[in-house]
Amino acid sequence: MSEPSTPPLSSRLAQLGYQLLHLSDTPSTNRVAAELGSDGASGDWIVLADGQSAGRGRQGRSWVSPAGHGLYVSFLRRPALSPSLAWAMPLLAGCALHGACVKRRAGVWLKWPNDLYCGQRKLGGILCEMQTRGPNILDSVVLGLGLNLVRPEEGWPEELHHTAGALTSARASSAGPTEAFRELRDDLLVDLAANIRLLEHGLVGQGAPPLIERVRAAMSPMIGRRVRVEERDGFFAAEVVGLSDKGRLMVVDASGQRRALLAGDVHLHGQGGYDS
Repeated sequence: MSEPSTPPLSSRLAQLGYQLLHLSDTPSTNRVAAELGSDGASGDWIVLADGQSAGRGRQGRSWVSPAGHGLYVSFLRRPALSPSLAWAMPLLAGCALHGACVKRRAGVWLKWPNDLYCGQRKLGGILCEMQTRGPNILDSVVLGLGLNLVRPEEGWPEELHHTAGALTSARASSAGPTEAFRELRDDLLVDLAANIRLLEHGLVGQGAPPLIERVRAAMSPMIGRRVRVEERDGFFAAEVVGLSDKGRLMVVDASGQRRALLAGDVHLHGQGGYDS
C-alpha cells in the first residue's frame, strides 16, 4: 500500500488561515507583501519566493537569496494590536522562527533583535515593516524572514566565509532545488506560520509578558556575551545582561553604566575580532 501524499503547501497553509502567493523569483518578498497590504488585500497572506534578486535586511543591507538555498518569505499580518505593542512584532517573528528551527537543529539561538544564530554563525534574519492609520490604528505588519537552509555548493562567498551558516549540513544542488530541499522548506514554513499565529494570539490576549519570557529563553546564549554596540554617533563596548519587559536589550558598558537599547546593531565579540 502506498503512503498518503502530503497535501499541497497552499492547502496546508490554508488550514492555518493563510493565503499563499508563491513566486519563482521576485526582487523582494517584503515589497510584494507591502503592495498587497497597500492595495487592500483582505485576510492573512504569505508571500514565498524560490529566489530573490534584491533581498533586504536591516539598515538597507542586502540578503543573498539564490534559489534552492533558503527560505525567503514575508507574512502580511493585520493583528488586533495597538501601536503601543507594535514593538513586540519583530521579537515575535524571531521567537516563531527560533521555535521552528530548534526542532531541526540543536544549538539554535536568537540574537537580539532579529537574527538567528547557531554557535557563532548567522543562519537568518528578520525585517519587520509596519503601516499605521492615524495615531491609534496599526493597519498592517509585514514580517520578512530569510533563512539559509543549505550551504552553497561552492562554499560561502569570501565576505561571508567566517560568519554565515545554514540550518542543515547539506549543500545546494547545481541542478536546482531538490525534492528534499522543498520538503524541508515547506515543512519549516508550515511550522513557522503556526508559531506566528499562536504567538500573535497570545500577544493580543495576554500582552507582552509571556512573549518576553520566551524571547529571553531563546536568546539565553547571548547573556554574558561581550558585544560592540553600533549607534548613529559611534560604537561602544558592553556586556549583555538581559532583556527588559519592553523588549530592550540591557547592557553594561565599560564604565559600568547600565543601558537599555531600543535599537542599534549589536555585534558579537568573538576570538580574533567581532562577528556580525
